[in-house]
Amino acid sequence: SLDVDVVPGFIEAALRLLAPAAIEKSGFFQRLTGARLRYTPARLTFATTYFGQEQRAFQYNTILVSDSDAIITPIESPRRTLETNATLVFAPFASLSSDITLRSSRDLLPSERASKRAVERNAIEDVHRQLAGIDVGWETNRSLTSQLNFHPTIAEWIRPVVTFNARFGTDRSPSYLELVTVGADTTAILQRRFQADRQLRRQLELQPFALYRALLPDTTGWAGGIGRILKTVQPVNLSWSSSLGSQFDRNSNTPGVAYQLALGDLRSFRVIGADSAAAASETGRFEAGSSLRLPNGAASLDVQFASSDLLAFDQRGGSRTENEKTWPNVRLNWNDVPLPPFLRAAIPNLALTGSFQQKRRTQALGLLATSDRGSRETNVPISARLTLAKGFAVSYAGTWSQGESDDPTGDAEQGGMNHNFNVTASVKPPASLKEKLKQPLRASLVLTQNAQHQCRFRSALSGQETELSCVPFIDFRNRGVNFTLDTVLSDLNVGVQLGYNSRQDLVGTRRGNSQFNLAIFANFELPVGQLPTGGMGGVR
Repeated sequence: SLDVDVVPGFIEAALRLLAPAAIEKSGFFQRLTGARLRYTPARLTFATTYFGQEQRAFQYNTILVSDSDAIITPIESPRRTLETNATLVFAPFASLSSDITLRSSRDLLPSERASKRAVERNAIEDVHRQLAGIDVGWETNRSLTSQLNFHPTIAEWIRPVVTFNARFGTDRSPSYLELVTVGADTTAILQRRFQADRQLRRQLELQPFALYRALLPDTTGWAGGIGRILKTVQPVNLSWSSSLGSQFDRNSNTPGVAYQLALGDLRSFRVIGADSAAAASETGRFEAGSSLRLPNGAASLDVQFASSDLLAFDQRGGSRTENEKTWPNVRLNWNDVPLPPFLRAAIPNLALTGSFQQKRRTQALGLLATSDRGSRETNVPISARLTLAKGFAVSYAGTWSQGESDDPTGDAEQGGMNHNFNVTASVKPPASLKEKLKQPLRASLVLTQNAQHQCRFRSALSGQETELSCVPFIDFRNRGVNFTLDTVLSDLNVGVQLGYNSRQDLVGTRRGNSQFNLAIFANFELPVGQLPTGGMGGVR
């Protein structure tokens, strides 16, 4: 590999002369003056594969009676394919790398064997190419992928990352034909189907405590108090991501290099010459998040924000714009809740988790935005787990949700509440059964309830006034109770299961059903090894 200094010697000497001693000793200054640029590829690979296949299928509609009946024209399915792969990798800096990969597949089969239709054979012959007088067939599909990764090391308190990915693909076959008629002549042209897309992501990680230490190295007095507070703040993550893509169907032209490298804006992806894409879309998303942790690490508060935008075009569905925002989005995790001493003996550990999330979504269909839609959702999941004495454990998980939506057909409301209560126990068997029950008794009790409701607003006449009422069309409640008791008895896992489930609809005909289950089970638990032979002379 060949490389050169990024900062020439005379410029480095000038920088060391002008820069203060603190900057000259910093890690960023050392990395800058010691950086080297590699201007040769890091890796170049090239591979070619040839594939040939002859396949014949004979179909007999009747039973053969004589030798003359055996003269049947077989159905041939020959293949002659040339696959080519090439990859070029660059790594100009330790923090910057990129690569590009080209894959191409060509059909080497003569046109007279590729199709029986004259119009398809003529189209295939027009796209056949020669290299140094050798027929190299015609290209059936091609893909081009490229990516770039940039993660420079600037300082301890900031870590930027940039990633870029682009893809292009095209394929064609004799079934995609365009017939061009000029006078009495008709020419068949093979059409293409191609698509391209790209994803760009920029991420920034900021560490508040490290930044504070870089600005104020002295952490005594009031500065130390602020430093201890900032030490509880975890890294702040900021990310901006965007994507752009389009797809063209039945196109006779080959897109330019800019489209194949996924360069350009939405308009250049949507329109190429006189042709418009069958589908095109552009998205953008911003995310920010951090967390606050207590010094002992028992509790943490996570805060996140997210916002995304979508602009999409479709030949059948038209245009669509959408915006989604998630805020507030807060989550509390408390692994070890402090309890009074008189409760600590009965409850050695108590863990709590709760979050609050609101999501708003707006959507508009059509260029005139005459079909606006929107929704607002609120979710509050809560969970608790208690570790009790003598092998008992209790857990609860519940989720409350509420939302509303609006569209041209009318407004609606929805909501629900889910409960899950679980009690598990592992109890030693009584002294009178210790000889038979080597393992403890395991018991589990699960109580569940799931309730959901949805209603739609409609106008109702009340006297001389018109009132809006929300008419429910979904309203049900599911309940369940399951109990399991099992243990190990002489290498045999035995137990009993009891279950009760019910469903009740609260709208319409108010249908309901219930079910009771009882199961007694026994499973062998054999150690790994050979089966005993005993006096049976062995097992075969």
